[in-house]
Amino acid sequence: MALITGAEGNCIITGYNAKFNTWSASVSRAVVDLTGFADTGKRRQLGLLDITGSAAGHLTTDADGASDTPGLALMSAGAAATLDGVDIELISSTTSSACKIEFSGIVTSMAPSVDVNGDQIMNYNFELTGGALSGVTMSWDES
Repeated sequence: MALITGAEGNCIITGYNAKFNTWSASVSRAVVDLTGFADTGKRRQLGLLDITGSAAGHLTTDADGASDTPGLALMSAGAAATLDGVDIELISSTTSSACKIEFSGIVTSMAPSVDVNGDQIMNYNFELTGGALSGVTMSWDES
């Protein structure tokens, strides 16, 4: 059994140029209560899948030193890319694709920050979207 460490992880959000160093996600399913009269216990059925999360990292620049877009164009109200979402990959290990979650999502907010030591971080919050690219692939092989 190989151990998985956070140093081997990665995050890719298409169109958002950052060297990510942290990500987190919550994967959940809605639960529908189907309990009716005369039932002697609760009846439940799983509903829709949902993924929410965040990723943060340093903005990147191109070869000329000009800052690449942090994704502001994709956040604009008229951007077609936000309707169907962008590809988001959350990877636990860069040495294997056996542990990853890939889905179409929308970036709901971005929060830049800078501290006195020179760190500049961009934090992105994202959610699953039900657009045309909404297929969710989850593989988590820890064997």
